[in-house]
Amino acid sequence: MATGGLEHVLTKSLLDWLLRGRTPLVSVDAATGQHQLTFSGRYRHVIALMGVLAIAIGAVGVYMVVKVSGPARLLVALVFGGLSLAIAYIVFDTFVVRIGCSDAGLTRQIAGRPPVLIPWARVTRVNYSYMGNWFTFRTNDGLTVRISIYRDGLGTLDKCAGSALQASPAGRAPHLLYEKSRNPS
Repeated sequence: MATGGLEHVLTKSLLDWLLRGRTPLVSVDAATGQHQLTFSGRYRHVIALMGVLAIAIGAVGVYMVVKVSGPARLLVALVFGGLSLAIAYIVFDTFVVRIGCSDAGLTRQIAGRPPVLIPWARVTRVNYSYMGNWFTFRTNDGLTVRISIYRDGLGTLDKCAGSALQASPAGRAPHLLYEKSRNPS
């Protein structure tokens, strides 16, 4: 078996399991009048565990930074700090950011702040990041909404965006949105 072979199989199995836990189509939320693109319970549990892991990794990193000196200190800080920050972003996206979609557009709300609506007509680009596993909807004036492929409701998002983006500067929803909205079998 090649180096990293087992790790790759385990990682892919975990990610596919998380994707299979999504609900592709979501109903309109009565309170907001939008389709809420939330995360499944299994995803939230895994990310909560990762949050605890990030704290442990950060603690080990701080301990190691104190124990080493010179260039090794910078390397340890970059590795442990970078990993902890990446996990912190995922935890933030999972538990703090709310995303909704409707015929009017996309809504992003960060806890404690008013919601931001991006009408479909203002969307100029939709990009996909293979590294982050998310779609980024952008406007000319710098507004962005990142939507993880692990969120529920990507099939609903594809339906909302599919027709609405035809009249926008983006021209259409990427076919990849449809592909990523489907759960692996």
